[in-house]
Amino acid sequence: MSENKAHSTLGASSSHRWWHCPGSIQLSVGMPNESSFFAMEGSCAHAVGEAALNQGQDADAFIGRVIKEFPEIEVDEEMAEAVQLYLDTVRDDMRAHEDAELSVETRFDLTHIHAGMFGTNDACVYLPSKAKLIVYDYKHGRGMPVEVENNPQMLYYATGALTGKHNRPIAEIEVVIVQPRCSHPGGAVRRWSLTPLDLMDWINELQDAAKRTEEKSPTLVAGEWCKFCPAAGACPELQSHVLKAARADFTEEGEIVVSEPRTYSSESIARALEQADIIENWIRSVRAFAHLEAEAGRVPPGWKLVQKRANRKWKSEERLIETMIDYGFTRASITNPGKLMSPAQLEAFLKPKGIKKEEISDLYESVSSGSTLAPADDKREAVKAEASTEFM
Repeated sequence: MSENKAHSTLGASSSHRWWHCPGSIQLSVGMPNESSFFAMEGSCAHAVGEAALNQGQDADAFIGRVIKEFPEIEVDEEMAEAVQLYLDTVRDDMRAHEDAELSVETRFDLTHIHAGMFGTNDACVYLPSKAKLIVYDYKHGRGMPVEVENNPQMLYYATGALTGKHNRPIAEIEVVIVQPRCSHPGGAVRRWSLTPLDLMDWINELQDAAKRTEEKSPTLVAGEWCKFCPAAGACPELQSHVLKAARADFTEEGEIVVSEPRTYSSESIARALEQADIIENWIRSVRAFAHLEAEAGRVPPGWKLVQKRANRKWKSEERLIETMIDYGFTRASITNPGKLMSPAQLEAFLKPKGIKKEEISDLYESVSSGSTLAPADDKREAVKAEASTEFM
């Protein structure tokens, strides 16, 4: 598996955002870019694809395995099935041409175009007999379908593949998105072709877009690209966009007043629905940003950091199973479904059988999963910022 790689400031994965919102680069400086479970899952799927291509294996060979870079994720059948479509797409293109040359997870450098530009291609196939270069990008996410035509990220990857090796005759460049877990009218595998001359024209646009991020006061533009922006929770332009979309305003006291939806016209409701995802993502970003600020010691007025309500967890699953076997139960009888019952589920299961919950109380413990922000009048005791991070 490849080692974790540094991320470019002006990288391909974020190009859709900074292309449309050049101000997002400067606004994101110093902002923690928290990786979600879904992002880690996608990276794990990419690692499986990389290993399978390099080792000549199918994805199902990795089912049940844990990739060392992602110890919290076990490769399951769903992931393997999705990755297999990516493998089949690359291999089918190669089988059709005996002279096909495959490159997997290839680093490229575009600093000759603009400082801070570099990246890694998932996979590329070069067909010398056709002077054709095929650039693949695997998308594991199921939330947002990605268009292939004129996609800045794909053109960025194509630029890296085109300039990575010199003296190769190329008459056609085909970019391919494989996104098996998200429905799209064009299907899970989407292709688009262009010429090297087309790409050279686009490189000029790329250079101009990169320069716009370095202006003294680069423009902030709100849109669907805000979803993964590290600065979304602190962006004044996104806040203004959300308030306008929600037909909201501030009172003299600084409180937000939102219009009653029943007063909306059909057209206004349609526009509000179109903006709903942006509004919801902004709310999540504000909460996440406020929590990070509080953990850094900058608690918003009227709020406090508190320990999350504790959840009961088994101290040792092995000891739990041994205890239940002593009571005459099998492991299968306390599994629901595919994983061991929670303490609450097991208590409900044992009660009709005359076993009191006190008899298993030493098998579990109450553990908090971290801190959260709560209003100042919340009954829970405030915790210090340093202590809150220890719970994480």
